[in-house]
Amino acid sequence: MKVTFLVLMMLALTACDIPTQTRATLTPTRSLSAPPLEASPSPVILSSDELYNDDDGTFIGQSNPTVAALPVDGDLPPVRVGDSDNVVDVVLADGSVLFGDLYQSGTDRLPGILLVGTDRASWGTLPLELQTAGFTVFVVETGLIPQAQHVETMLRTFINVGTVDPARIGVIGEAQGADIVMLACAVDELCDVVALLSPLSRDTLLNIIPSYGTRPLLVATSNQDSEAYPTALMLSQTAQGDTRFIETSAGRGAGLMQFEPDLSSELVNWFVTYIGA
Repeated sequence: MKVTFLVLMMLALTACDIPTQTRATLTPTRSLSAPPLEASPSPVILSSDELYNDDDGTFIGQSNPTVAALPVDGDLPPVRVGDSDNVVDVVLADGSVLFGDLYQSGTDRLPGILLVGTDRASWGTLPLELQTAGFTVFVVETGLIPQAQHVETMLRTFINVGTVDPARIGVIGEAQGADIVMLACAVDELCDVVALLSPLSRDTLLNIIPSYGTRPLLVATSNQDSEAYPTALMLSQTAQGDTRFIETSAGRGAGLMQFEPDLSSELVNWFVTYIGA
C-alpha cells in the first residue's frame, strides 16, 4: 500500500513539473554612440585693412562677411588710410567715401568735435587747438555738394570711435557745411552744441531752427558777406538757447579765422564751456 502511494505521488509530481524558460537575447540593429566632437575653430581677428579691403587692396565694404554682420543700416567706423596717423575715410550709405582727419589723445573717451567743410586744410590750427583743449576731433571733407544726411552718418561714425564720449558731441560747419550741419543737428539729438561759420540758406535755416530747441548755438560771419551776414544775424536772434554772435570784417566759412585771429580760441572756449571735461 505504501509502495503504491509513493509511486502515485512521484507520477503526480512529474506531471506538474514546469520546464525552465530561456530569456531571449536581442541583437541591436544600430549603434547609439555619437562620433567624437571636433574642436571649435580659433577666432580670426582681422585688422582694419583686412576687414575692409580685398587681398589686392580693393575696397569691398559691406560685401565683407564681418562688415555684413553689423546691424542693418549700421554705419561703418572710420578706417585709417595708408600709413597716416590721422587720415581716415568714411563710407556713406550709398557707398561713396568721404575723407577726414581724426585727432585723438590717448585711449580715454573725451568730448568729440566734428568739423564739416569742403576743404580739410582750411581749418588751419583749429583742430589741433581743440585736441589740446581735451577733445577728440574729426575733420571731414564733404565735397562741393554736401547733404545733411551725410552729417548724420558722420556723427554715427564718429561715436563709434573708442576715444569719443557719445554723450558730449559738438559740431562746427562752415559755409555750405554750416547749412547741412544746422539741418542735420536740428533733428539729431547727438548734437549737443553747434557753431556755424557763414551759414548761407536763410529761409531754409530759419524754418528748421525751432527744432534745434534750447541747445547752445554760436554763429559767426563777416559783415561784408551779403548772403551770410543776414542769415547768421537772424539765426542768432531766433535761436531759443544760449547764443553767441561773432562779426568779422572779411572772409567766409573757415576763412573767417584769417581775419579774426581770436575766433579759433573763442570757438575752443565755446565748446569747453558746454561739453568740456
